[in-house]
Amino acid sequence: MLAFEGSLRGAEDAPANSLVVRVRLFDADGAPVDDRPGGLSFSEAAGLYFYPLKSAVPGGFQRTLARPDRVAQVELSLQVWTREGELSFETAGLAAWAMPAPPPRTAPPPARDRGLSAKKLATADRALLRDTRRRISESLSAWRRPLYPEDAAWMDAVAPLVIERTADAGLARKLVRRWLKAGRVSDAARFVDLTEDPHTRRELGRRDLAEQAAAHVGRRARRFSQRAPGVLYLLHNSLPFHSGGYAARAHGLLQGFRRAGWETFAVARPGYPSDRADGAEPPQAAYDIDGVTYRFLRQDVSVEQADQPGYVEAYAEAVLDAVPHERIGVVQAASFYYNAFAGRIVADRLGVPLVYEMRGLEWFTRGSQEPRWLDSEQAATMRELELRAAHAADLVFAITGALRDWLVENGVPARKLALLPNGCTADRFKPREKNTALARTLGFSRSFVVGYIGSVVFYEGVELIVEAVRRAREASGQDIRFLLVGDGAGMASVQRAIAAHGGERFVVATGRVPHDQVEDYYSVIDAMVLARTDLPVCQVISPLKPVEAMAMGKPLITSDVAAIKEMIDASGGGLLYPAGDAEALAGRILEMAASEPLRRELSARGRAWAIEARDWDALAADALADIRARLFKDAE
Repeated sequence: MLAFEGSLRGAEDAPANSLVVRVRLFDADGAPVDDRPGGLSFSEAAGLYFYPLKSAVPGGFQRTLARPDRVAQVELSLQVWTREGELSFETAGLAAWAMPAPPPRTAPPPARDRGLSAKKLATADRALLRDTRRRISESLSAWRRPLYPEDAAWMDAVAPLVIERTADAGLARKLVRRWLKAGRVSDAARFVDLTEDPHTRRELGRRDLAEQAAAHVGRRARRFSQRAPGVLYLLHNSLPFHSGGYAARAHGLLQGFRRAGWETFAVARPGYPSDRADGAEPPQAAYDIDGVTYRFLRQDVSVEQADQPGYVEAYAEAVLDAVPHERIGVVQAASFYYNAFAGRIVADRLGVPLVYEMRGLEWFTRGSQEPRWLDSEQAATMRELELRAAHAADLVFAITGALRDWLVENGVPARKLALLPNGCTADRFKPREKNTALARTLGFSRSFVVGYIGSVVFYEGVELIVEAVRRAREASGQDIRFLLVGDGAGMASVQRAIAAHGGERFVVATGRVPHDQVEDYYSVIDAMVLARTDLPVCQVISPLKPVEAMAMGKPLITSDVAAIKEMIDASGGGLLYPAGDAEALAGRILEMAASEPLRRELSARGRAWAIEARDWDALAADALADIRARLFKDAE
C-alpha cells in the first residue's frame, strides 16, 4: 500500500480545488511507471494528482492507495491552481508525505509521454519551479519562528531541492536562518558556501572547538606550588560597560579577593565590548573602579567569529601579553566556556591551576525559552562545551547546589566541585527608612506594597505577580499594590497582563531607574516577590536579587524553584509557594500583609543570613580557602 500523510492548510476562503498534489511513480531503475493507483485523479496535462484540501481529514489529508508492485519511488510536487486571485497558505500547516526513500539515480527519469511535447513539459516544469520557489519564499518570510522538522517537513523536503536547482542565495538564507533558530546546524551547513552565512560558520566553528575540547575529558588532577597571591580573573562582560548581575558578582568577588590580601587582574575577553549589540570600542585599555582595575584586550576579534578555536588561541595570547606572569597564582575564568578554554591555555603556560566559575549556562537559558531546541544538534554542542570546560578545569565553582548536582549527573567528578553562591555587598544593601516622599509620588501612602526590582525577562514570572495581586485584592478588599522597577525583553508580555487584569489600578511600573536610586525603591516595598517559573534555567541558576533584598531587610515571597528554595531554606527569610500557582502566591501575599510580626521575623532572619553567609568578602575568602586546600601542595 502507498501512504500519503500530512497536513496542509490554504486560506480560509480558498476553493477546495485550488491546491493540487501531483504524483509521479518510478521503478527501481528510475523509469516512470504508467499504472494508475485507485483513488488518484488523472489528466493528460497534470498526470496523476489529488486535491488535499478536499480531504475529509480536518486540517489536512491522509490517503492509502493500492500501489503497484513495481513502484519503488514516489515523487510528490505541489501546485497551486486558482482562477480567483492568489492563494496563500500557512507554513505552520505544512507537513511531510510519507514515501519510500528514492534510490540513487545518476540522471532524472525521462519525461512521461502523455501526449505533451518535450517543449510543453519543460515549460510546465519551469512554471511549477517558479511558482514553488515563490510560495516557499512567501512562506519563509511569514514564518518568523524556529523551523523544526515537525513544523514543516514539506518545506524541508521541497525547499532544498528548489534551492539546489536555482542557486537562489536569498531563499537559502531565509531557510538557513530558520533552521539555525531550531539548532539545525548540519542542515544549515548544506548551503554555507551559497549563503556565506556567518552564523552558520560560527556554529561549525563551535563544533570544531567542542571536538578539540573532548581531549579534556578525564583530565588528571594535580597539585601546584603556590607562586604568588594573585588572581587572574577572565570575564565575559564587566564594569564599566555593563552593570547587571554578571558584572556585579564579579566586582563583589574581586573586591573580596583584594580585601583577603590577593592581588587581582580582571581581564575581559577579546572583542568586548565592541562585539556587543550596544557596544563600542573602549576609549581606554583599563579602568580603575573601587580599587579594581579592569583590562580590555584587542577588539579586532569576536566571540561570534567563525574560527572558534582560533578565537580561544588569540584570547590566551592576548591575556599573556597583558598581565605580569610572575604575579599570577591562579586563573579563575567565569562563565562561559571560551573563558575556561582560554584560561586553560594561560594556566598551563604559567604553571598555575585553572578554576572555572560556572554561574550561568546559555544552554539552560535558551532551552528554557524554546524546549524543543534542547533536542537539537546546536544544543548538544553547547551542552558538551560547558561540560568539557568543567572537565578542563582543576576546580569548578558552581553557583548553586542544583548546578553542582547537574554537573555530577553529567560526569564531572564530584571531587573537583565546590560552591561559590551569589552574594551581596552588605555595607551597601542594608535596611533604610522608608522614603516617604517617593512613596507619596508613587501613590503608596496607605498601601501594602509588594515589589519586583530587576530585569523583566520571560522566566521571571512577573505576569503571575500581576494576577496574584489582583486575586489578593479581590479576596481581601485590601489596598495591595505592586511596584515593578525594571525593564527588559519580557515587558510587552507584562503590559498585556496588566491590561488583562485591570492592573492600571494597582500596578506602578517605573521602568529602569538610576543605579544609585535602587535602594530608595526597595525602601517603599513591604515584601519582595520573586515568581521565577518552573524552567530548567530557574531550577539551576540563581539570581542576585534574593540576597540583596534580604540584606536590605525585606521579607521574601518566592516560587519553590530549587536555586532559590535552597536560599530560603538556609536563611528562613521568606515564604515559598508552588511555582506557577497564582492562587497560592495570592495566599502568601495575604499572609504577609496580615502579619507585621511575621514580616519582622522574616526580615531579621534574612538580614542576619545575608550578612553572615553571603557577604562578598566572606564568599571570596571561602573561595580562596577552597583553592588553597584543593589545589596547592603546601595545603596537603
